[in-house]
Amino acid sequence: MPLIKSLRVLAGKLETTPGTGVTLTTGVDGIIDAYDVMIDGEMTYNERVAAGAFGRQTGNVGLHAGSLKFKVPAVGGGTAGTAPAWASVCFESCAMALSAGTFAPFSASATQQAATFGVYENGAIKKLFGAMGTWTFNGEDGKTPYFEFDYKGVWQPPVDGTMFTPQFGTVVPQAFEGATLSFGTLTPRLSKISIAYGATVELRQDAGNAGGYVSAIITGRKTTGKMDPEMTLVAAYDQFGIWIAGTPGALSIAFGAAGAGMTIAAPVCQYTGIKEGDRNGIVTSDGDFQCCQNGSTVDSELTIAF
Repeated sequence: MPLIKSLRVLAGKLETTPGTGVTLTTGVDGIIDAYDVMIDGEMTYNERVAAGAFGRQTGNVGLHAGSLKFKVPAVGGGTAGTAPAWASVCFESCAMALSAGTFAPFSASATQQAATFGVYENGAIKKLFGAMGTWTFNGEDGKTPYFEFDYKGVWQPPVDGTMFTPQFGTVVPQAFEGATLSFGTLTPRLSKISIAYGATVELRQDAGNAGGYVSAIITGRKTTGKMDPEMTLVAAYDQFGIWIAGTPGALSIAFGAAGAGMTIAAPVCQYTGIKEGDRNGIVTSDGDFQCCQNGSTVDSELTIAF
């Protein structure tokens, strides 16, 4: 019988030692209410050139890399000031630390936590060990806001097994409307905004490990964003003057009721580009920006508070 794409559950759990897979337990670890889940092996093939002919001889498979992509609704766990279970797994495996319901990035490699992820596909099970990733937030007027995660990890041979029981939260995601938005002195009238965490994820090679990798690690970060506010007169907001002068401004995106939404904040943002746009005949200023370190305070580009 065919495997049905919609009949799949994503499970995840932080590892004690990066690259050492942990057991995923049904009824416990199926905490990620994910959709558009795609997991793939990205293994290298070492070919052998045929001698005395144009063809190829049989080769072998080398490094066992894997990728995992999925989307999660941007929703809280029901209690203001408390991070939902899915966020604790997903953000912490993107090198973000949790403190009092707020996630913030960090750079120390020694404290990075990788995760074991399992995709249960209607009878087939595909897993990554030592996985770390990055994310992009997307908020569009009237639609459910979401985080799009992109992971790298060590591919595990798929096996057959029973489906997982998911533990999805009871909080219904809210539409991206009624949000409180600010960018410097501007209260933008926009239809969409996105934030790309921009972590650089690499796989650590180890010829002593089966598959040639031990785990993923984050080696850098460049956080950027895009938005499409309506164009204003210079007297109201001199967007181009601010861009040219490199004047920074704070970004805040707060949406959802207490316990259901969150606040994404970046204290120092600078425009990196502005282009004219058209939204149903209304002129927009489609701005690209970068989230920068706040003075001498390291790892201060942004926070996500539940």
